[in-house]
Amino acid sequence: MGQDFAATLCDADRKKYRRYALFSCLGGCVAEVVVDTNVLIILYQKYLGAENSKSMFATAMSGLASVLLLIPFAGITDKIGLKKAAWQSCIWAFVAFMIMGGAPWIFSDSIASTIVLIALFMYGLTRPLYAAAWFPYMDNFLLPKERAGFFSGMRFFYTLQNAALILFLGQVLVRFEAPVWLLQLTLLLAGALQLVRYYFMAQLPVNPDESKGKEKYNVLKALNISIKNSPLVGFSIYRSMLGFAMASVMPLTYIYMKTTLKLPDSLIVYVTVAGMFGSVLGYSLAGWFIRRYGSRCTILVSHLTYIVAPFILLSSIFFSNIYIMLGLFIAGDFVLGIISAIWGVQSSAEMLALARPGNKVMAMAFCGTITAIGGAVSRIFTSVALGAGFFAATWQWGEVYGTWYHGLIIVFSLLNMLFTILLLVVPAVVPEHEDYYNP
Repeated sequence: MGQDFAATLCDADRKKYRRYALFSCLGGCVAEVVVDTNVLIILYQKYLGAENSKSMFATAMSGLASVLLLIPFAGITDKIGLKKAAWQSCIWAFVAFMIMGGAPWIFSDSIASTIVLIALFMYGLTRPLYAAAWFPYMDNFLLPKERAGFFSGMRFFYTLQNAALILFLGQVLVRFEAPVWLLQLTLLLAGALQLVRYYFMAQLPVNPDESKGKEKYNVLKALNISIKNSPLVGFSIYRSMLGFAMASVMPLTYIYMKTTLKLPDSLIVYVTVAGMFGSVLGYSLAGWFIRRYGSRCTILVSHLTYIVAPFILLSSIFFSNIYIMLGLFIAGDFVLGIISAIWGVQSSAEMLALARPGNKVMAMAFCGTITAIGGAVSRIFTSVALGAGFFAATWQWGEVYGTWYHGLIIVFSLLNMLFTILLLVVPAVVPEHEDYYNP
């Protein structure tokens, strides 16, 4: 078991491995932020001539791959071992980003946008394999008391790094009229750094006891253990529904700013940077906040903030001044960045706490899959809604004039309020249950 093995390591070794894990994260997370912040992919697709629905669908590629493959890849990871799983995920991620960055040089714009979509899905295929290995790796050298502090510090540094990168790109976008080449170079750099990620992951320790008997590993049995772990299931369902309500909010905002408000790319990037600096602040506070107020309070505050933040974005409907609207978008993304960081740290620590010993890999994969379903379905639904015109381009309610963007944000905000009831199945909120079943 990972925690038994971690306890055998001295403090100096655990500190060294935490440093290696941080370096690995800093190398590999550039690729993740390029995809997960959405704005660069949306701008890239727009430059290649993609429509709104196609740009939105591009942001769902990674989550869709996680839904399909996270659980099967957990079995593969347990079978081939953490090191081989890490190598396979990093090398294929490298290839995917080379294809993304090079597509406009090889294909016409209309074909290149489709090639980028395919490469995004290819990269998405590597992430479940990486995720299946990453948390068990962490469990091999992290003690329970070190989790919140480590995840908080790690994410603080990688968000700070990536905020600086996005801010730099925003400055360059101001000075150049045709920045497609810059986005291509960013994608190529993100791919190359996947090899840096693997180098440091290869230095992390692997529990020798966990490499024994992998030929007897039973994926269905491990999955059954996770399904019967009702606290893990409850937490996974809550994460999934929260993801459904929130995953499309900022991508929609970026598309609205680009296509409806016709804002320059540099301003759109600045909104993204505001969210990332919010994340930097959130990660710097997360460890302290969780230790000071506990898991229950952290989750309740996170959910309340997730309800409030979209209304900051939605309040732009009452203004016609573009600078006021931009300020509201920056404020909303900043608040979402703070709370997403704190929630992310709490969520990671909670997953490790809920996973049964000996079933860590499958438990992480199970929770990740259920969570990914929410985010992927949200973005696919939004993509279909945009493509099919489910929401009126413009509408009026009294003296208020809205657009398709405001209609979708209202829907997601109401869903977030509805999903408050799911807090009852989160173990940190309601830790003690008296189950009864008499069929």
